[in-house]
Amino acid sequence: MRDRTFILNWIETAHLSRDIQHTKDSETTGKRAYPSPEPEEMSDLTPERTKKRKTASTDEDDEVEDIDVETTPRALLMPSRPAPSPSSSPTKSSASIRSASLRSSSQASSSRASSSRRKLSNLSLVEHGVQRQQLNGPDTPNLPQPIVDALKTIQRLERGKHVLASILDRSRLTSLLDVNDLDDRAFATDRDVGSHLSPDDVDEILADAERCFKMDHDEGVWNVEVHQYLLKKVLRRSGSSRLVDFTLCTTAPIIRDYLPPRAAEKRVDFCFFIDPSCDPSYKPRIETLVKLLPEMSISHTSYGPLRVRPTTVSLETKRPGNDFDGAILQISVWQSAHWVMLRSLLGRTWPGKQACGLSRKDYANKGLRELGALHGIVVQGHDWIYVATSPAFVDEEGRESTRTVSFGDFAGEFGSPD
Repeated sequence: MRDRTFILNWIETAHLSRDIQHTKDSETTGKRAYPSPEPEEMSDLTPERTKKRKTASTDEDDEVEDIDVETTPRALLMPSRPAPSPSSSPTKSSASIRSASLRSSSQASSSRASSSRRKLSNLSLVEHGVQRQQLNGPDTPNLPQPIVDALKTIQRLERGKHVLASILDRSRLTSLLDVNDLDDRAFATDRDVGSHLSPDDVDEILADAERCFKMDHDEGVWNVEVHQYLLKKVLRRSGSSRLVDFTLCTTAPIIRDYLPPRAAEKRVDFCFFIDPSCDPSYKPRIETLVKLLPEMSISHTSYGPLRVRPTTVSLETKRPGNDFDGAILQISVWQSAHWVMLRSLLGRTWPGKQACGLSRKDYANKGLRELGALHGIVVQGHDWIYVATSPAFVDEEGRESTRTVSFGDFAGEFGSPD
């Protein structure tokens, strides 16, 4: 084997030869040589062909929305800005620039909010679309039982009941109980109920959230600094079964088969999932089912880590005061696709009318009714807001429907459920 010094000398020689040849080529052509982008960069730089203006109305004119995929931002390859010449006009003051930036940001936020409301409105008109419904508490008419149960849990926590796990050291919580006027009812009687976070954990999370707020960080920083850490402390604590876990899923695309007609896909920031490796009974059933489904995925996304891990709760995050309607739109489209996938799965596993006494459609509807709801959370800065969706089997006129009802904006008698 050649020694390391020989290899390094060979590399230096190769680089020098390449540079000399490159210089000769440039002198021969008499043209300035520019570095070429890598192939993967070329795909980002290649502009799309401009479409000709339509002279007649088509279905595409009535699209629910333009292609607006929520993806992780990528760096754009842009030419460097030329340095200002000495003769250029005087530089604006930093205060003026900041003021203009704030106005521009405010206008952009207003435009996004208006666009999100329009898209939500349009989405209610299409098959497999989404209809919004105000969530006024457990007594909201026609509310599925799983949502009623979730709201009652929220109200119980607001009253300070069963907030803390019974195994926590009460001597370390004296100050917390006193400041918040809590008594022994704050401790759960069931070992698996209540928060297991220690006072130190809570202080650290609060400090990180306060820092993100004061520094006006974007949602990506909130996700890393606050949300990821909190979810990890809750779902991956020592001694838990880990059957239910979570993942960041900002790059998880919805499978096109499950999207509402003419709707652009939307993505969410986090989702909970069932990990079949923690329960041997799940794995063989999932392996059988994925063979029947698009992209061989048990979920409504083709994202690799979730193809054999059924998704459950969805979380969409926003920075404080930023585009709440956009968050509702994202989580609504995401969960609407989830319902379409579940309906398709039930239809594919229908045992036949002779075996179950139900038609394929009634068999699927029965399964969806038994599930009842998909739960979600919109996180906007410090505020955690409960949302949920459920299938709509009939519309307002009593006709059959495959749309999804999105329940949100809940603020109960005892305040916001965040």
